[in-house]
Amino acid sequence: GASLIANSLRCNYTLFELSLGNNCIEDDGVKSLADALKFNNTLGMLNVENNEIGARGAWYLAEALEENTALQWLVLSENPLGDEGLKALLSCIRNVASLNRLEKCNHSLLSIVLKKVTGVKVGRVLRDIK
Repeated sequence: GASLIANSLRCNYTLFELSLGNNCIEDDGVKSLADALKFNNTLGMLNVENNEIGARGAWYLAEALEENTALQWLVLSENPLGDEGLKALLSCIRNVASLNRLEKCNHSLLSIVLKKVTGVKVGRVLRDIK
């Protein structure tokens, strides 16, 4: 499933939005997608809501975001990211020039960590963390 899509994503030059919500991708599947994101320069929005992505999957995505220069919008709603997964994503946000929307990352630690995310690059606003 996810690995086939990831293989296509590696050589994609036209797809801007990809919605894979509610597909039970889990951490192993999101690893394939994250590896592909390291090479993809066109995908602007990725929706992986409600896919049982945990802390390990969040780490994979965070690593990919540090190399990806195109992704602007990441939807992670209804995934059990846990404290460590959320910390990984938020720590990479400071260094990611393209990402400006992390949607509905509903987590109890979010408001505490967001108070510390003030070192965001000047001229870039993380607009919509819900």
